[in-house]
Order: sequence, then C-alpha cells, then structure tokens
Amino acid sequence: MGVLTKMRNQGALLIVIIGIGMIAFLAGDVITSGSSFFFADANQVGEIEGKAISYQEFNVLLQKNIDDYKARANQSTIDQQVNNVLVDQTWDQLVREVVLKEQIKNLGIKVSGDELFNMVQGPNPHPQVRQAFSDPNTGVFDPQVVANFLRNMDQDPTGQGKAQWLTFERQLQEQRLEEKYYNMIKGGVYIPDFVAKEDYASKNKTVDIEFVMMRYSDVGDDEITIEESDLKAYYNKNASKYKQTRSRGIEYVAFDATPSAADSNEIVSFMEEIKGEFKTTTEDSVFVNRNSDARFFSRYNSPGELPEALDSAVFKLKKGDIYGPVFAAPNYLMTKVIDVKMMPDSAQARHILLPIQNNEEAVMAKADSLKKALKSGGNFAQLATQFSTDQGSAQNGGDLGWFTKGTMVRPFNDAVFNGKKGGMYIVKSRFGVHLIEVTDLTKPKKAVKLATIQRELVSSDETIEAGYKKSIAFLAEAQNDFDATVANQGLNKRLAPNIRPIDRSIIGLSNPREIIRWAYKAKVGDVSNVFELENKFVVAKLSSIKEDGNAPFDQVKTQIEAQVKKQKKAEVLKAKMAGATGTDLNAIASTLNVPVQQGANLSFGFSILTGVGREPKVVGSAFNMTEGSVSKPMAGEFGVFIVKVNKINTPTGTENLEIARPRLAGPIKQKVDFQVYDALKDRSEIKDNRVNFF
Repeated sequence: MGVLTKMRNQGALLIVIIGIGMIAFLAGDVITSGSSFFFADANQVGEIEGKAISYQEFNVLLQKNIDDYKARANQSTIDQQVNNVLVDQTWDQLVREVVLKEQIKNLGIKVSGDELFNMVQGPNPHPQVRQAFSDPNTGVFDPQVVANFLRNMDQDPTGQGKAQWLTFERQLQEQRLEEKYYNMIKGGVYIPDFVAKEDYASKNKTVDIEFVMMRYSDVGDDEITIEESDLKAYYNKNASKYKQTRSRGIEYVAFDATPSAADSNEIVSFMEEIKGEFKTTTEDSVFVNRNSDARFFSRYNSPGELPEALDSAVFKLKKGDIYGPVFAAPNYLMTKVIDVKMMPDSAQARHILLPIQNNEEAVMAKADSLKKALKSGGNFAQLATQFSTDQGSAQNGGDLGWFTKGTMVRPFNDAVFNGKKGGMYIVKSRFGVHLIEVTDLTKPKKAVKLATIQRELVSSDETIEAGYKKSIAFLAEAQNDFDATVANQGLNKRLAPNIRPIDRSIIGLSNPREIIRWAYKAKVGDVSNVFELENKFVVAKLSSIKEDGNAPFDQVKTQIEAQVKKQKKAEVLKAKMAGATGTDLNAIASTLNVPVQQGANLSFGFSILTGVGREPKVVGSAFNMTEGSVSKPMAGEFGVFIVKVNKINTPTGTENLEIARPRLAGPIKQKVDFQVYDALKDRSEIKDNRVNFF
C-alpha cells in the first residue's frame, strides 16, 4: 500500500528511472556479449579455493534444495525465513564440497554398497531412516514400511518419489563419510602420561602469597605523556590482538506505520454494525465467509482450546449469544455460539485402516464385513494385524492410545468424539477407510461450536502514507547532516554496529536484508533512501566498515590509548616502588604507605585476589618463585605488585592415569565434529559475496 503512495508522489522520478533501466538493460546485452570480463565479479556469489561460484550455478542448486524441501514438507510455497535457511545451507553445501569432501576423497574414505544397505534396511538403521519411517502417532519404527516403499517407488509415474529417495540416500552417504573422517581424527587423539600428570598438578597445586600494590588509579593522567608514536609502536607490536571479521555498522531511524487507533476503531465499528444481522442469521457459515478474513470452520471446542480472549467468556454463554468484538493479536474476533453440548475432550480408540485404490465401494464393503465379524466375536487385534495398512498401530492390535480432540483427521475425530464407548464406526479420510472402535472416553465437559468473524488489524493506506511522509521529510534534511536532523526532529537513533554479511536480522527490524545489502555497497557516511519494511520506514547511515584481518590503527586507537596509558602508569609506579627493596614485606608496605594483603589457595584456575580482582599474570608469576622469596615490582591488570610467596602447596598424590587419559581426551573428541571443519574453512580461501544477491 505504501508503494502506491510513493508512485503517486514520485511519478516523474519513476519515469526517469525506468528509462535509465531500459538503457542499462540494452547496454547489458552489449556488455555481456563483448567485454564481459570487466564485470565478472558482479555475477559471482563467491569463490572457494579459487573456484568461482556464479549466481546461475548457485541458484540452480538453491532451487533444487527448495524443491526438495517443498516435497519433504508437502508444501507448494516457502516463507522468507525458510528461504534464508536454504540459502545458507546451499552455500555450506558448496563449501563442504571443496573444503571437506576433498579431504575425504584424498584419504580414500568410502561407503560400500553393503554398508549403505545396512544403513537403510539393516537391523540397526540410520536414525534419519527411523524418523522418516516411524508411525507419526506412536513413534514406532517398522522396517517393513521401508521395504514396501522401496519396492513400490518405481510405480510412481511422476518419478518424484524415487528422486526424493535418491537425494535422501545421497545425504545419508555423505553424512557417513563425514562421520568416518571425524572418527578417524578422534581415533588419533592421545593423551601422554606426562600431560595427564601436569594437568593434575596444575589443577591441584596452590600458592599462598602476601602482596602490596599501588593502583593505576593512584597516578593522575597529568603525570604521564602519551605520544602518537607510543600508540603506533604498541599497535605494531600487538596488531594481532585486534583481529576482526568483516562487518558493517549502521545508525538508523525508524518511522512506525503500525496500525493506529483509527484503524482499530474502523474494524470495531464494522463488527458492531453487522452484529445484529450476525445474531439473527440462520446461514452462519455463509455470513462468516462473507465478512471474515478466515473461512468458517465448524468443530466443538472444549475449555483451553480457544484463544485466551474467547476461552474465559464463551463457555458462560448460551446458544445464539454473541461475544465481542475482542482483540486477540493480531486479529479482532466476534463469535456466535451456534451449539452447546457435553462431550469428552480425550479418547482412546483402535482402528483398522484399509487403503482406497480403485474401487471405493469394494473397500467400504470390506470394512462393513470386518465390522460384522467383530460384532460376532472376532478378535480386533488379529484383524488389525492381518488387514490394517497402518503398520505402526497394527502391531499394537490397532490401538492408537489416548489422544485429544482435534488431534486426528476430522472424519476420524468426529466419529470418535460424537460416538460412545464401545461404538464401532466406518469413516473415510484422505488416508483411506477406517474401521474404528472407541475403547474409552473421558468424562463429558461443556463444549461449544462457534461461528467466528476474524478481521486482522493492519495499517490503513492513510496510516502507511503518514509514516512514509515523515520518513521522506527526514531524508530530505538528513542527507546533509544525519545526526543534526535526528537531534532537531527529536528522534530516537538506533545503532547496529556489527552486521555480518550473512546476518538475517537487525534488532527492532523485520527482514532487513535489503538494508544489509545496501550497507555492503555504501561508503562510510552515506545516507540510504527510505526502506519500507513491515510496518516501518527506515532511513540508515553507514557508520563503519570492517574487513577481515587486523583492525586499522585509527579504528582501535581508543582501545590502544587505554593500554598505553596503563603501561605508562606502570612505569611511574615501578619507579616509585624501586626504592622499596628487601624481603620484609611489612617494611616495604610501610615505605610505600600501602597495606599488606593476603592471597590464599590461589591456582592457575583461580587467580582472583580478594579486594583487587582477577590477576592471572601476578598469580602465575608466583608459581615460578620459591617459598620466602619476594618479587620485583610487576605490572598486573589493576596496578603494580610486589609479591612474597609464603607457601607452595604441591599435591602429594596423582590421579589414576587410566581415568585421567579418557577424561582429558573426551572434551577434545567432542569438539572434533565442528572445530575440524572450522579449521579447514579458516585455512581455505573463501570469498562470500551472497550479500550482493540474497
């Protein structure tokens, strides 16, 4: 709706843009047919170890993955969130193909035909096979279902079933190859005895110390001088400490176009206007379908099965009463009680499922003959085992256990919950013909059948246009000075400082990929055009650019200043403490006019000094001293220390090495599955340009 507004306001501009676009389109043919290598990178989604991945190649694989997902999920469309996940999976698939599979191939790791057969049809099939072929109601896996599927998949004239199976089988094979590769590495993890002994000692060895300290805060900033050369020298020596990954930082202002009070009032007024006719109509389904966003759906509801806005109220009403309109985000609801009855909310049943192939009449007749056999004393469990195609329940005598109202397909559900304990019913569903016996029902409770009119609260054209006009007015001024415009208009500026190319979200914004793509094409200081997101119009400014590698000096200068300041103050404090020497810590403390402090049972794993904080360098240095010795002044995290070691507590025993080795190896092996792949990626040349396309 906001797009229509912009088209009205910027019609002339659109004509110019369309004209330029047509010229670019025509020129594109000339360019791509001639000197297209100038623009080669523009068509690349990325590059992996020198192998360029074109958009066309990537998109073919992505579309295949989308089609596979739709087939598995039995969906004709996917939403943006699923699409984003599939884009990421497709890229990882390509990276693994080069980075990981090349390693596996070079090592000669393979999966034999017999091994693959055992993964699918063996006594202990792969977990994914178990999941795919387990009964959805009972969770029981039946290997016969797998065999039946494989036997019959060639009967599908479309070939989709076989194609899906081959994809599934290939994925199982690839997973097993990776498992073998990782298991080979895990098998090479070895903990020597000396490592186990040192680990035990380091965790159990402690030290008791006394110390004096002078804090960095005792030195005023005016007592030190920091030159630019000091900062650059520190940076040159410690540049590797400031590694960064590729990201962008933006500042943005969002103008809400969320539904207004007027939008709410319009829906409420509409519902109040039709309430009288709704109450008197005898064609409830027709009336709902004519006036509601959601089509009429008829079922009996028990307490707890309705939206909270209705659940607490409708069970107090009688047939014909109207309730609402009430708001149950994101919809306004108005409902009419069209029937009230007592019925159970849970049931237990068993069934025999007969498939409908060509002759439905014959299948119904067969179900009827089975029903008569049961009425004459036949054994339900035996007949279910013999005739039911629902293998999951058949092996339990057809028993489906307990289930709540609305769990089963509607014909099955209605037969059970409108039936009685011990009753037998024949119904048809999309799965086939069911012969059902109701074995138990919970105590009846009040249930209501409702006709509900639902209207989603959305922003009107007027609300959207108002938000858009505010954003355009801001943009016109912000192009000259973004921050000043924010201040002048009293707006709330939000920050998103580290947006990675693959990020799919920015706090406070829904589906902001268009903004992220812009950020990776813009220059620092650039102000964007207006982005129209869900119920928001956004104007952004690019505040920072970070590329992979060490952060530039200017970018980390503030952080470096803090470290250099600490170093300079440490030099001042060391000079003050230089004259306080000897082995008597009390005398040193008196000279420096500071207290003697204690540190007991300190270890490499616990280096916190009471009243000071974590001081790993100071505590670690104490372990390299002898009992009774006093250190020279040493710089720590919070100040400069002189330490005296009172006692080093060395453990007398040792851990059982047969226990220690697997204990130490376990965490290393657990990390193999993800750290090895990450390490392979880190050492590979990978350029990810997906941000330019998705």
